[in-house]
Amino acid sequence: MKYLKILTLTAAALLLFSSCSGGTPEDPAQTTETEPAAEIYTVAAPGVCDYVFLRADLIGSDALKKTLDLRRSIEEKFGVRITVNSDWSRDNKENNTVESTSDVREVLIGDTNRAETRATADEYKNLGYGFVIKAVNGKIVIWGTEETPLISAMNYFAENFLGGDTLEFPEGFTYVWSLTGEGMPLTQIANEYSIVYPKKAPDRVYNASRLLATKLGELAGTKPAVNPDEKTPDKSGKEILIGSTDRAESAADGIGYMDYVIRVSGNKIVLFGGSPLATQSAAEKFLSLIKDGTISTLDRDFEYKSNYHALIADSLAFNIESFVPVWADKFTVPAWMLDYEEKLYALTAPSGRMTADSHRGDVQNYPENSIPGILSAIMMGADVIEIDIRLTSDNIMVLMHDASLKRTTDWSQKQGKNGLPTSDQIEDWTYEQLRELRLLYNGKASECIIPTMYEAALLFAGRSQIHFDCKVADQLSENSDIFLLAEATGSKESFVYYYGMSVMQQWKSLNKDDKEFADFVAKMSKYLAMSGHALRKRNFEMIEKHGDHAEGWQKAWDEGYKMTFTNKIYDFSKYIAANQGPIPLP
Repeated sequence: MKYLKILTLTAAALLLFSSCSGGTPEDPAQTTETEPAAEIYTVAAPGVCDYVFLRADLIGSDALKKTLDLRRSIEEKFGVRITVNSDWSRDNKENNTVESTSDVREVLIGDTNRAETRATADEYKNLGYGFVIKAVNGKIVIWGTEETPLISAMNYFAENFLGGDTLEFPEGFTYVWSLTGEGMPLTQIANEYSIVYPKKAPDRVYNASRLLATKLGELAGTKPAVNPDEKTPDKSGKEILIGSTDRAESAADGIGYMDYVIRVSGNKIVLFGGSPLATQSAAEKFLSLIKDGTISTLDRDFEYKSNYHALIADSLAFNIESFVPVWADKFTVPAWMLDYEEKLYALTAPSGRMTADSHRGDVQNYPENSIPGILSAIMMGADVIEIDIRLTSDNIMVLMHDASLKRTTDWSQKQGKNGLPTSDQIEDWTYEQLRELRLLYNGKASECIIPTMYEAALLFAGRSQIHFDCKVADQLSENSDIFLLAEATGSKESFVYYYGMSVMQQWKSLNKDDKEFADFVAKMSKYLAMSGHALRKRNFEMIEKHGDHAEGWQKAWDEGYKMTFTNKIYDFSKYIAANQGPIPLP
């Protein structure tokens, strides 16, 4: 058999595969040289495998999962059993380099302590960002400059070497991929493109532009220029357009608040989202598509769309009429308790009925921070509903109190399976991944998924006030992120309880064409200007002092309390219906 050596590849030679590419592998460019016959290393054949998988002890969790997936693929194809071991051992506590003969057959994954891995790492220490697959001294070395390219190496291994009747390599086989190779997209972008953002870009879009340039520079050694569209009058040049620039190519129809598109065409790369958060996600996703090789060339058109609105299309938020609460045949809510105008005035009036801030929705009957729980509380007449907001790894606002998924979801049964993360931290999960989990109710998995803030805002609009506990307040802007969400869902009026009139006045100035909202701001300002009027605030001390039950609420009322924080909105609503009445509007 001829000696085969695969050299460093250019952009046209290789398309790496990731879970989002959905493509077909291209044949790698090959250079064949006439060499003396080399020993063939047969990793696996039908029913036979003499190799052990040896992975670095400190390998990342995602790379470890990919290692096990690769092992499983080989086992299933060839009907063999393969052992996966760590390179750590008690007799090598100093992590010294381990030498062995060619008779020791191992697939070495990551930065192992084997001599072959360390020699490869030393040889390619200037690779930058990439991976190497190499057959040497009876070993198959799979090595990457960091975790993501290491995973790409295993993806490439599986896609390109598991198609035959045997899995084998000749001694000296070498395959090298570098993100900064000649003709690679990263090299072109860093040296030939500029980044353009809108003249009046929100801070999030401006920062995303700067950060993208910095990250590209860290990978390529040089970074593209970054300028507002007004300072780059030559619109025919090579540009990365972030957000709604004045370039015609920036236009994108049918992009919802949470959606974004990445488009490569001609001299333009468009990163456009339906909101600043989504635009930031587009910039972050673009960088990952460059890094994992999905965008392998800039010489042909490419488009990637993230349509989160399609994922929530079957949400109750769009089909409220179909929801029948579990208490529907037990309690008929008086019409006045559902009157939104009455609620608004009751939340400001110095005297009148007791009002409620329902803690995380109707937690007596549904999971906390769930769409059915919020809708149930609204249908009971809740004046205000408290919800908790966090961000996913792809910048989607979702409802969740804890940073960890352990307490509120069936994470423990699903983590690490079917491509899901092993981390219990919500910030490490994409929104699409979170949809695979189910919220717990009384310790058992329900049918409810973790909802988006977008869905919740749709429910609140014209029905109840929002009291949201933003667990990532330093990451969200009330005048861009929240304002644009409220505009997109028609729920601006539902944020007055949490933000008060100073922010409402700011929001009014952000869209001077919204006369209906201007009228609302004037009306609420008039209420609050009346003698003794002020937005009531829920009271934790009342629960601690008197208890969260009818007797406690009555004692609080007798002491002059006009609002309570409650975990029992079902019981509270029945108490109000039986003991109090509406406040006449002025």
